[in-house]
Amino acid sequence: MKRRLKEPFGNSNLALVAALVAALLLLPAAGAFGAEMTVHVEGTGSGEISSVGGFNGSGVVEGTPPIECSYASPGPQAGTCESEMEYVEAFGWEGIALHAIPAPGSAVAEWKIEEGAGKPGQKFNGCDATAAPEFAVNCVPITFEAEDIAVTAVLDKAFPLTLTTSGAGSGSFECKVDGAAPRNCATAEYAEGTEVEVLPVSAGGSEFVEWSGACSDSGPCQVTMSAAKSVDARFDISEFSLTVEFAGTGAGTVECDTGSGLQACAAEYPSGTEITVIDTPASGSEFVEWTGSCGSTGTTTVNECEVTMDGPRTVKVVNDISSGPHFPLSVTKSGTGIGSIECDTGSGPEACTANYPEGAEVTVIPVAGLNSEFTGFTGDCVGAGPCELTMDQAHAVNAVFDLEAGLSTLTVYKGGNGAGTVTSNPAGIDCGTEPCEAPFAENEVVTLTATPASGSVFAGWLGCKHLTATTCTVEVSGETEVTAVFLAEGAQGTPGEPGTPGAPGTPGAPGTPGAPGSPGTPGAQGPQGEQGPAGQNGAQGPQGAAGQNGAQGPQGAQGPQGPAAKVTCKVTQKGKKVKVTCKVKYPASAGSSSVHWRLMHAGRAFSHGTARQGHLRLNLGHLRSGHYVLHIGGQPGGTSIVVR
Repeated sequence: MKRRLKEPFGNSNLALVAALVAALLLLPAAGAFGAEMTVHVEGTGSGEISSVGGFNGSGVVEGTPPIECSYASPGPQAGTCESEMEYVEAFGWEGIALHAIPAPGSAVAEWKIEEGAGKPGQKFNGCDATAAPEFAVNCVPITFEAEDIAVTAVLDKAFPLTLTTSGAGSGSFECKVDGAAPRNCATAEYAEGTEVEVLPVSAGGSEFVEWSGACSDSGPCQVTMSAAKSVDARFDISEFSLTVEFAGTGAGTVECDTGSGLQACAAEYPSGTEITVIDTPASGSEFVEWTGSCGSTGTTTVNECEVTMDGPRTVKVVNDISSGPHFPLSVTKSGTGIGSIECDTGSGPEACTANYPEGAEVTVIPVAGLNSEFTGFTGDCVGAGPCELTMDQAHAVNAVFDLEAGLSTLTVYKGGNGAGTVTSNPAGIDCGTEPCEAPFAENEVVTLTATPASGSVFAGWLGCKHLTATTCTVEVSGETEVTAVFLAEGAQGTPGEPGTPGAPGTPGAPGTPGAPGSPGTPGAQGPQGEQGPAGQNGAQGPQGAAGQNGAQGPQGAQGPQGPAAKVTCKVTQKGKKVKVTCKVKYPASAGSSSVHWRLMHAGRAFSHGTARQGHLRLNLGHLRSGHYVLHIGGQPGGTSIVVR
């Protein structure tokens, strides 16, 4: 395998090694065994193999005569290429210290021992082109047995590899040549075909960023020396993150000063940056302490903390609400639109709190939702201007949000003990929690789709016309509400079988509004004063059995069906406790301000009553598991309630 750099023998890097070797070799030769060394040179390059001066000009183990064997490709070699090895009596061996002097554009690619290799009593010091540059050009074959030795030096063409650095940081290089262990390296020449892996070495406070030249990006840099190559490594000053955290019951702002004045703290700072972090408590709050890096690696003075960015830093400031009286702040919203309310005490908008310390300055901020607009405040703030309060007493503020002209609100609730999501087409409703709402054009028909979560099933819609098992349509008019019922798997009860006819109704009483059954065939009239036989019941209607015939005399005529009411209900279930809130409105032609309701279960009336128009609130308490149907006025179909 071809290798190695060109390095002149005897440069300053050899001082220590040469001194050690010289200490061993600076002994006079007392005689010789007479063994010979033959040097061969080959390869695509040129240069000289010499023993003149021995080790670093010590005059030791040059051989007789000294080797001075020159070569230029394709050969032949010339000069003194054979020599009698020199005997060192103190150590009992013979040898010659060879070193290669490659010509410009050439380098030592390999040393080969052609004769004597492996024989007992022979050693080869150096002779390794994969060694560090100061050793790669050296080869010192020795023998203890007076054996002749033949050595071949391969000199190949060489190309320069230029290594440079750039950027605000600093660093150096290591090189792995033909897979050898990494070592420090700089610009040098390498024999043709040498594989060099260049490694970046960042200095303290710097970090390697990227390569340019023969390598790119920031990955491994592998160079095959087939021509002159250059590689640049960019080193930048390292940056470390600064994280600011808040704790305590109060509020405040934090700023940073690096010497150029207070400003918002940055997410990262260059290595070594000195930062003063300053906390400013909000109105009604007070500084308590610093923790995190301020308490461990930094220094603190009252509400200031000094840190040095020689690594990632996290500073936490604790502000508590000032001691003393506090006053409540009530914020509400109304109107046909959607929106939210935030409060700012000097540290930026955030969710309003229930109480503020005496003297706190609070700005109430309305945030209008989709297709809605803020129209003004009521309460302790009036109009559409800024709402700024001084908390020297209790305050209440209401923000009014109205829909843009031609829009109505659709609100979706979830019922049951399961989980799931509801989406709409057109888009607008997309919620996993309830309630969620969105504006739509007045009288627009919206399709809702229910998707049960894992472990839940979809049980049905309330206030929406079913299309498929999980979809329905609703016409949005005014404030429209829909409930999607999700149940835990296995929780849905099956509807009860049709029940037996109910108890006889009061003669002449109006029939219960809803879809009545067909009237029964009248029974034959008995003698005057005697009870006539009751007529056979009519077929049962889809929403429960029709009332029975009157018990005395001719069967009373069934009362007319009450006018249909417009009903919108919300069902809230917690365990088996059910609360139903309905909005009930009769048409003006009804001539009545009251509404009848009844709750059916298993074909029987479970509960019933009468309420006035407007809001009907039923706290049904704990119900048995099963399927219930709530009939209100002339509401078609009824409202389905499933209790686990």
